[in-house]
Parts: sequence; C-alpha cells; structure tokens
Amino acid sequence: MNARLMWELVDKPKWFFRLVLLVILALSMSQGTTMRYVLLTLVGLLALLGPAGDAYWILGLSRRDYNIQRRLEIGISVAIFVVIMVAMGIPWLLIAGYLFVAAIVLTFNIEIPQRGKSRKKELLSQSSGRTNEGRFPPTIEGQLIDRPQVKGWILIVCLTVATSLIYWGITVIWGGAWAQTISILAIIWTAMFFVVYQDILSSSLREYVTFGGTRTFWAKRTMLINAVVPGLLIAAGAVVPRWHLISALGAIYLLLVLMVIALGLTARTSWPVTVPVLIGAIALEVYIVTGINHESYILPTIAAVAGYVVGGVLLPSMARRTDIYSGGLARWLGMASTTS
Repeated sequence: MNARLMWELVDKPKWFFRLVLLVILALSMSQGTTMRYVLLTLVGLLALLGPAGDAYWILGLSRRDYNIQRRLEIGISVAIFVVIMVAMGIPWLLIAGYLFVAAIVLTFNIEIPQRGKSRKKELLSQSSGRTNEGRFPPTIEGQLIDRPQVKGWILIVCLTVATSLIYWGITVIWGGAWAQTISILAIIWTAMFFVVYQDILSSSLREYVTFGGTRTFWAKRTMLINAVVPGLLIAAGAVVPRWHLISALGAIYLLLVLMVIALGLTARTSWPVTVPVLIGAIALEVYIVTGINHESYILPTIAAVAGYVVGGVLLPSMARRTDIYSGGLARWLGMASTTS
C-alpha cells in the first residue's frame, strides 16, 4: 500500500478533532485549570484508537494493510501526546506506563473492524432489494439531498441545545472560570461540526450528480433546506417580543451555512464565484456580531437574509463550475471524471 493511498484513507474529521483537543490541552497548561486533566485522559484514550475499517472493506484491502495504517496513526498520536505530557510535567512513571499500554495496543494484529451499519448494508445487498427508506421518499432527491442535509441540521440543533444547557449548568454550579473554558470548547465543537457538514454537502452533490441529478436542482433544493431552521429562528425573533437575539442567531446560521457551501464548492474552476461569496458572508458575519455587541439586531438580520439570497442566486453557478470528483477516494475508485 503506497503513501498516497494511506493518506486518502486517513479519517480527516477524526484527526481534526484530535488536533483541536491537543491544542486545547496545550493551552490549558498555561491556565492551570483542572479541566486539563479531564482533557489529558480523553486525548490519551483517543490517541490509542485506530481508523475505522469500512473503507478497507470497500477497497478490498488486507488485514495487513489495515494494521500498518493503524500502527502508523496510533504511533503518531501517541508521540504527539507524550510530547505534551512531558511539557505538562507529568511524572515519568505515568508516561512510561502509558507508553507500555500503547506498545501492547500496537502489538495486536487485529481484524479489520466493520460497523453494524455496514453489516446491515452488506446483508441488504444480498437481499431482494426491498429496503426501508425511512421518512424520506425513495427517490434520489429524497435519499441523496434531503436525508443527509436534514440529518445534518438535526445534529446542529442538538449540538446547539446540548452546549447551551452544559454552559448554563456549569455557570450555575461552578461559576465563571469553568464556564469560560466550556464556552471556548462549544465554539470549537461548532466549528468542527461545520467542517463535517461541509463534507456532507459535498458528498450529497457528488452522489446526486453521479446518479443522474443536475447541479442546478441540487443548488436550489440545498438553499431551501438550509434556510428552514434559520428562517424559523428569524421569524420567531420577529414575532416574539424581546427575542431579537434569536433572530440574530438565525442570521448567524444562515451565513455560516453559506460559508460552508461556498468553501465546499471552491475549486480551481469555481473560485471566481465562490471566493467573493465567502468573503461577503464573513464580512456580514462580523457585521452581525458587532451589531449584537451594540444591541442592534434588525439591520444585521436583514443584511444576512439579503446576503443569503444573493448566495442562493449564485449557488447554481458555483455548483456547475466546481469539480466534484477532484479528490478523496473518488479518484482511487476510478470516478474522477468531468461529468456534470
């Protein structure tokens, strides 16, 4: 297995999450908070986890290939983690114990893991073809556009509610010191999720076009789906007295989604359209945050809606210009083409 294929098999979101936790752990060293010991335990456990095995099953790779990749990824994670532990002044006995555990994990030659969901798909592929499409219609629009994007928004809403409740609870129980740390974590968690949501949107476009859909229809439907939750928040803030901050939250979501879409569609052929939209969305986001600090909500919200509408008008052009098969496993599977 060559180096390029090994790089393509790296789970980028998982590694991004690990690196963010490592950065937070490094920053907590200077603060001296007890949160760093919680992060130390979490990062130490994550460093010992190997990659998922679904891609190896799909590509027909061997158990030996999987374990080479697993040992390499775990070795890099453990090395970075040990450097941070040394910098934190962790006792050498604990570091040696952790390295001993890591060495035992690395010696195992495990089978390629396969998730229950993948096994279910494997069984379905051998069945009569009658599957359960759930609450979404059994069409390529329902399964390749509506399903992933609606599920993405369900996770966004759940993430927002969970982080808000955690922040409120910690503020009430422990006060401002821990609340400040949790607020930073909430921002980073949100940023990470929007990175993952970008991948959801890009995969949705690629799969929809692969199965015969048009980019223009994907763009129109995507703009409508992603405007539902922010639109409800903006409407609620406009109707309910003293809920202007809720409208501002909806406007922030609108622009974040517009940034995610523009960033995900940026390529050598599409950047003349996507980059201006991305810059405009960032500028409007700064305008909204500044307005919130000055308790000004109406004009920033109207500006955000206008910016989203302009982005929606330009989205079909962005989708037509982007190269949806430019990277990832698509090229290795022979799907890299100019099909539009």
